[in-house]
Amino acid sequence: MSTWEELRHGTVVLVGGGPGDPGLMTVAGRAAVEQADVLLVDHLAPQAALAWARPEALVLDVA
Repeated sequence: MSTWEELRHGTVVLVGGGPGDPGLMTVAGRAAVEQADVLLVDHLAPQAALAWARPEALVLDVA
């Protein structure tokens, strides 16, 4: 049986938490957005933070 690390192909990040200032996002949260392959966002996601996503990242609206 494969281990989790062997099966891992990418990262998914859920972006939510309220329409606040993206400057209030933690350093780890910003790094997660910058490195994610897929971002799941709802209507409360700080929309300006999506600019940090990689150009090839898939952004899915799950609202």
